Amino acid sequence: MDITLLRTGEHMLDVRVRPADHFDGVFSSVVFTLRWDAVTGIVLSPAIAPENAPLTITHSGQVTTNENAMYQVFAGFGFSSLSGNGDPWEAGQEYTILTIPFIGSGAIELMNDAFTTGRNGGYYVTLNGHDHTGLIYDHLSTTVDRTANDADPQLLAWPSPAIDVLNYSSSPEDVGGLLEVLDAAGRRVYNERLSASTGRIDITGLTSGTYLLRLTIGGQVRGFSFQKQ
Repeated sequence: MDITLLRTGEHMLDVRVRPADHFDGVFSSVVFTLRWDAVTGIVLSPAIAPENAPLTITHSGQVTTNENAMYQVFAGFGFSSLSGNGDPWEAGQEYTILTIPFIGSGAIELMNDAFTTGRNGGYYVTLNGHDHTGLIYDHLSTTVDRTANDADPQLLAWPSPAIDVLNYSSSPEDVGGLLEVLDAAGRRVYNERLSASTGRIDITGLTSGTYLLRLTIGGQVRGFSFQKQ
């Protein structure tokens, strides 16, 4: 089982895995570490699990500083088979196991180095209770800097924290896309088809916490995290 980090929005990262073979068993456990430069000031927001996630992943300890780098270890455990959920995985396909909102800009990477190894934070995965650790592979979009030459349309939401109304803005090409709000457990609490590139969402009925505004169109997914007060 290989693993990668993919930027899916201006302030959003997906951790994805790629099985080498068809898999419908128990994703027993996973450990991985994110690293970024301390000078960037990046802060990770509470992570969001996708719907029907095969395991529960949480921070393992606090953010740790080593020289000029920041490290955050994540660990997860699962007990139900994918076949039981009716959603087996196919070889060579990517599957999101965690979405991580963040604040700031810089380069964030999945890391195996001497520091992570010494803290039991190196990438490790077990399937059906057995070691099936693969490779950490790179995506070109892992870097989270955005420049004036970045042609990707942005999905923005404001204010944050929001009290009763969330405003959003995207590209005109996104009209017709599916806009959703997900809670911290990955449950969908709102959805609509975009009829315009800007709009407002009534969030008075949501409880306080971290949410993900997610836009899906043409097989592409972007997201923007916000806080509900």
